[in-house]
Amino acid sequence: MTEIISFLIHGSIVRSKIDEYSDRDCVIISNEPIENIGLYHKLKDRNWSCSIYSTNKFSHLTKTKSLFVKHLKDESVVIFDKENFFGNLIQSYTPKDNYKDELDENFEILKHFLTIPKLPDYKFFLDVFYVVFRNALIFIQNPTTVNFSYQECIQMLHLQNKISKEELDELSSLRVCKYLYRTNISDEATNNKYTPDYLKSLLNTFNRIFSLNHSISTIDKETAQKVYNKLAFSPSNSSYIRLRAFEYLFNFHRASLIEQGIPVELLAKAIAEPANFKRSFFTQIDFAYNADFFFSY
Repeated sequence: MTEIISFLIHGSIVRSKIDEYSDRDCVIISNEPIENIGLYHKLKDRNWSCSIYSTNKFSHLTKTKSLFVKHLKDESVVIFDKENFFGNLIQSYTPKDNYKDELDENFEILKHFLTIPKLPDYKFFLDVFYVVFRNALIFIQNPTTVNFSYQECIQMLHLQNKISKEELDELSSLRVCKYLYRTNISDEATNNKYTPDYLKSLLNTFNRIFSLNHSISTIDKETAQKVYNKLAFSPSNSSYIRLRAFEYLFNFHRASLIEQGIPVELLAKAIAEPANFKRSFFTQIDFAYNADFFFSY
């Protein structure tokens, strides 16, 4: 593993609370291009969720006191750590006093994905809901004692009488929906369960827990396409908002992209893990779009 600086596994698999809906998470720290990291490809072939960081990027996460580093410090097993790179960094790591700015940025994401067209499958929007809600549950906690387990966090909300048993079940189901979306599982039964009414019910729960006042707007597909097109290619939006909007457009145009000979499977991987793909890949996609070739309407 000469190309690897550090390799660690983390999350539910380390907590020994893994189930059929759990991700198998790992981090690889390496300064090599992704195509040269053989371990990454082997793990991806076995359905592991792999994040790759350069030494500079991971050092930046530590210096900016990212809670992800806190998660790795508390809930990871180091498999390999060349010259103790990871170990030395986390020794000096301490979290911030609070993560209010990150919480506000998190809710800003949600605000941009409440304009929803009528679709046969709403799991994309529910995946966005899951990410926002999971992050909010983390950011509102005491940073020194934060619990990163989504399931344990929502169970605590129930024990504190902040959500009902029905809402607990609904939020647990959201995690299942996330799994179905990310593994590309879709059938009539799940589509009938994850409906706009389910979205609205979740949002009502979010609003009450976090003192928000958001609502869902229903629009037609053509208007939605313009809305998410603007989100995806507006430099003023965060990279995460732009990427998720781009993901919506990709889902909407998947069939036509296949007809045009676009490598949709590669594109899907790039959308899911943009940090692991060369910037030139997305530059080519942007150029294709601006040339009125990639997404046409």
